[in-house]
Amino acid sequence: MKIIKGLGKLKTALILRKKAESLLCRKLSKTNLEFPESEALKHIHELEVYQIELEMQSIELIDQNKIKTKRAAELIIANKELLYQNDEKAKRVAELFFANKELALKAELASANTELIRKNKVLHKINAEKNKFFSIIAHDLRGPLGVLMELTEMLAEEDLYLTESERKKLTIGLSQSVRNTFNLLENLLEWSQMDLGLTSLKPQKLDLTFLVNECLNIVGESARGKMIELVTNIPNPSLVFADKNMVQTVIRNLLSNAIKFTPIGGKVTITADSAENSMTLISVKDTGIGMTDEMVQCLFSIDSNIKRTGTNGELSTGLGLLLCKAFVEKHSGKITIESEQNKGSVFTFSIPSIAQKEIEIVNLKVELTDEA
Repeated sequence: MKIIKGLGKLKTALILRKKAESLLCRKLSKTNLEFPESEALKHIHELEVYQIELEMQSIELIDQNKIKTKRAAELIIANKELLYQNDEKAKRVAELFFANKELALKAELASANTELIRKNKVLHKINAEKNKFFSIIAHDLRGPLGVLMELTEMLAEEDLYLTESERKKLTIGLSQSVRNTFNLLENLLEWSQMDLGLTSLKPQKLDLTFLVNECLNIVGESARGKMIELVTNIPNPSLVFADKNMVQTVIRNLLSNAIKFTPIGGKVTITADSAENSMTLISVKDTGIGMTDEMVQCLFSIDSNIKRTGTNGELSTGLGLLLCKAFVEKHSGKITIESEQNKGSVFTFSIPSIAQKEIEIVNLKVELTDEA
């Protein structure tokens, strides 16, 4: 805009100069007195100076225009560079978008694979449990029921020909077979309830001494039949905060196993002691036949095929120990095994204990839970 104005002034100056020269010539031709030559020359000189100034301004404006044109060209190049950079950034954004999409797809696939692996494990566990269940029904349950049938048939058909000692022996065998079958059915029922999610933890304050004595009464007949000594070493009082049915199942199964794999005249000891982490440790120790390291490793595996009969041919499915592990873990406890062949085994598990100063607090919590 400044350049245009400058050029306009220059044109105006040139026109004025021409008009002045023309006027000067006409006046000089008429008379030299009207407009002195020196005055005219002065005006012409001023016009020339003005013209030169305008020409310099014009040159300066032209130079500025060149600079601005150059700057404009540079800006155009810079804009092109920015456009190129923006295109590159857009490409990078598109690449990052597709890369993120690919990563998300891979993450989904990894998650799907993880879920598939988890479901395969669950399916494997279900199949193993199903096979275990059918194995127990087909073999372990059929065996004692067959013995029961044979014993009852002998009593029914040959009762008149049996001596008193023979009849007593059959009765003891019948009682033992019924007890084993009952224990097996009880374990099957508890296992099926747990597998269906019907077994819920209902902890309460329990006297461990009373609980152990109840279990000893249940297994006492089996121990007397093998002349096994049952020894208890439970501090009195010994209070725990646990589910009564679950803890009874654990203690009963461990005692039954100890008696089952202990020979005639052996010894089974149950003890309890407090641990540092507010847990009570309960141990069942026997002087039985013990186990190898391989047996110990496979003891709590659902698909384990290791089976042994007791020292008197008693039935053994391994189902009771699986229940023990599951019920102990529901109490946030652990079950461990120490065993040596021909010397015996020690099964130890932990459940929450109650210190004397905590009894009132626990009672209050139980009351509030019952009210809710």
